[in-house]
Amino acid sequence: MRKRDFRLPEDPTRRWATSELYGTLDSRFADLDSLENELPSLARRESERMEAVWRRVIDALRAATARQYAESRAGADRGR
Repeated sequence: MRKRDFRLPEDPTRRWATSELYGTLDSRFADLDSLENELPSLARRESERMEAVWRRVIDALRAATARQYAESRAGADRGR
């Protein structure tokens, strides 16, 4: 494989891997040491994102449950 010049992407989420424009065959480079060094930070950010997603899911389920409860109570009160 011939030696190629390349720069790491500016986007920090893509910094650990890159390929040349169009010529991807035999031109993928992965900086595994950098990836390994960034792994704790990447895992922490992903964990924070997933926690935020699940908090939104729980909030939505609570809102839906409260709405259903209120609707069932209103129906019960009309039946009296």
